Amino acid sequence: MLGFHDITLRYPKSTRPALEHVSLSLERGELVVLLGANGSGKSTLARLANAMLLPSSGQVLVDGLEMCRENLTLIRRKVAVVAQDPDVQIVSSSVLDELAFGPENLGLPREEILRRCKAAAAALGLEGMEERDPNTLSGGERQRLVIASALAMEPDYFVFDEPCSMLDAQGCAEVRAAIERLHAAGHGILHITHDLEDCLAADRVMLLDQGHVVFEGSPDDLLDKNLDLLDGLGFLLPPMLDLRHELLEHGVELPVRDAGHRALAAAVLRWREREGEGVARS
Repeated sequence: MLGFHDITLRYPKSTRPALEHVSLSLERGELVVLLGANGSGKSTLARLANAMLLPSSGQVLVDGLEMCRENLTLIRRKVAVVAQDPDVQIVSSSVLDELAFGPENLGLPREEILRRCKAAAAALGLEGMEERDPNTLSGGERQRLVIASALAMEPDYFVFDEPCSMLDAQGCAEVRAAIERLHAAGHGILHITHDLEDCLAADRVMLLDQGHVVFEGSPDDLLDKNLDLLDGLGFLLPPMLDLRHELLEHGVELPVRDAGHRALAAAVLRWREREGEGVARS
């Protein structure tokens, strides 16, 4: 388990803590979405996940290991952090070299490095691109390369810090699909975002505001029972979720997890058929 226990972190000269008494847990095989507006403390939490920052008080544990100098190498092999901008995370001139960079630094045998590179490329849909310069890839492909490079280290947990914020719609779809595949493969996923649509794939959702956790629960609880809270923090429902609420008001039940394009289209057809039957009876 990746656990944040009563974490407080205050930056020097700051008037308030970036995080204050925050507790969060992530099990292997679980996908947790952490929502928050700019300045809520999301990125600070991401940096705490593999000891890029250390808390002012409280404790971060990774499978029982405390964040300390003696454990840093093992913890950073267990927890991979993927940030917003893929271009500042890529260091090599070919896709294969980028995939191999981490395993090479672990001193692994060549055969093991190649096995990991091949498996990571296959998992992230990069097969056939191994000789390409990363600069020739699309934004979504470069972010998938960053994720594949992290996967080649064989971590147990991934922390994604707004991985779609610099991508177009196609790139976002590619990265979301990659996150779902990692989740299905049994990795623990902490997806930090400001996009409510990312809640659709989550097992659990947490909402951070000014360094405090103000909600923890299921996506349905957040998006059905806490819209006033979201509205007060400046969140707008994406079109799909807005349409879902319109359907709910007309008596068409549709769980949050089913609020994809096809499910919404089917729900609209059911509603129209029901309305048509009502008109015919009258």
